[in-house]
Amino acid sequence: MSAVLDLNDAHLTLYAGEHATYSPGYALFQQDRYYFGDTALKQARRAPQHVHTRFWSQLSTQGLNPAFGPVRHTADLVHKHLSELLRSADSAGPVLIVAPGSMAIEQLSLLLGIAQAVPMEIAGVVHRSAVLGAAAGISNSAHIELQLHQALITPLSRDSANVQAGSSNALPGLGLLALFERSARAISQAFINQTRFDPQRSAESEQALYDALPEVLATLSSYGETSLNINGYQARLTRELLEPVGQHFSNTIASALPAQIDSVLVDPMLANLPGFKLDSHTRIVEHDVIPVVVRENLDQLRQSPQNLSFRASVPARATEELIEPPTFTDTPEAIAPTHILINHSAHPIAKSNALEASGELSLIDGQVRLGSNPPPDLMINDKPAQGGQLLVAGDLISDSLGFEAKLIVVEP
Repeated sequence: MSAVLDLNDAHLTLYAGEHATYSPGYALFQQDRYYFGDTALKQARRAPQHVHTRFWSQLSTQGLNPAFGPVRHTADLVHKHLSELLRSADSAGPVLIVAPGSMAIEQLSLLLGIAQAVPMEIAGVVHRSAVLGAAAGISNSAHIELQLHQALITPLSRDSANVQAGSSNALPGLGLLALFERSARAISQAFINQTRFDPQRSAESEQALYDALPEVLATLSSYGETSLNINGYQARLTRELLEPVGQHFSNTIASALPAQIDSVLVDPMLANLPGFKLDSHTRIVEHDVIPVVVRENLDQLRQSPQNLSFRASVPARATEELIEPPTFTDTPEAIAPTHILINHSAHPIAKSNALEASGELSLIDGQVRLGSNPPPDLMINDKPAQGGQLLVAGDLISDSLGFEAKLIVVEP
């Protein structure tokens, strides 16, 4: 069974079997190392100068300006991100790529070259909006996709056999980051009005605010009111507070929708935004249905490795009932450790680290691996150690003599 890679940079996800590895398109460069996904996301307000969020949307081989560590261009960052995703998914097998309509043919060609270098076996490439349109069983619609830096509107049509995606229209500055920035400003003003505390005055409290935003928005969509505590200050938040944000997104998107459509498929985050409302009938399709649609139609979507192309149509379903999203097990991202904790003391992992009688750690290209000949009694997470084994933050190392150590990440 093929794995499925969803390339929306706002919530990039690799589905392998029953597991889903979520890793949004954030890259962090600190202390001569790269981190991706949630690890980078949680530093985006603390160290914005060390975080890159456009390497997927601006995939190319043009030199980075300003520089972002030793990588040459965004293609290098995509290569590193894909490599980390594959490591975290263990054995993903062939991967079918689900790409947004905003990716140019040149970018897709470059991506396929990067995948070959990772290496990643590609089973096919299909249009993301067409997949979601097939999940919704639509006939004449448009899909509104929320990426990090833009919203994407893609017309969808259907004949007796397929759901077809048309040319996408990008709305720059209307992505998830803009939604969060506008929401953060409104919530900060509520804190100022109620407590005289401004969460955006310091990097730490601003990061706490941004970390809380997804849950705040989800709660307000269901209950209309919630409270948020930051640094000991608590503010009451209501749907009315964020309705101007939703109205701004509604008005801009409504003016760009195709004429004479029956319905609109809307990104869940956008659909639940207070104040967001369109005249067209709105349907929400969860992202997790993507691997279901792909696997239902794998025989038709699978392509020859020698003849890969961007397929913009997906077999239509006989019913217009929405596919229910399955439950996936979240797979933690493979985060390389920075230190080893022994007897309550944290020691930096250098290029070569001795573990007393318990083997050796090697740091190569940002990855930490066990030495090639570990002692027979060495255990990793209570399982026999393997020579050259990749180690990640949280791994426990022990042996029969009572040695114990834990691999950890120490923030700078």
